[in-house]
Amino acid sequence: MRVASSTRHRSCTVTVEQNRYGAMTLRSAADRTYQVVGSESPAVEETLARLTAGSEVSVTLTRAHGRGDGWYVAAVDAPEVARPAIHERTGTTDRPEPSFRRESR
Repeated sequence: MRVASSTRHRSCTVTVEQNRYGAMTLRSAADRTYQVVGSESPAVEETLARLTAGSEVSVTLTRAHGRGDGWYVAAVDAPEVARPAIHERTGTTDRPEPSFRRESR
């Protein structure tokens, strides 16, 4: 009997950027979708937060047991991504928050 490994090493493209809860969607080169529900360290979390849709990244994924088909990112290897600038006075970044509102016509 063969037991499937719960760890995957994949080259992926970010299809949906990380949201405020640490979730994001990655698509592998083999066209498999990974629903990321978090990361295993603050350093990985910070790197993932800087990625934008379309970014290419290599990740080590571990299955998030009890979370359906969710995955945690254990390690990430991404090209150097510029950090968003933080304004001194406001403490906010130049990166806009995703908006889920529809524009009125």
